[in-house]
Amino acid sequence: MEEQAQVVANKYGRALLLFAKCHNSFNSSLYFDDAALSTLLCDIDTFVSYYRGTMGSTFISSYTC
Repeated sequence: MEEQAQVVANKYGRALLLFAKCHNSFNSSLYFDDAALSTLLCDIDTFVSYYRGTMGSTFISSYTC
């Protein structure tokens, strides 16, 4: 059971780190030049690919304030 818990922790830990990378880039007060935008888009693609590949049918819901 501990081994399963570690696998789940690693999977979600990686997903959260990839999401945090996107969030930190997007949630910046700095100006977005072409290079920064390109990096953000690449980071989003990486996160979405990982999430879809490891989380199966689990989906990300979006909420509005």
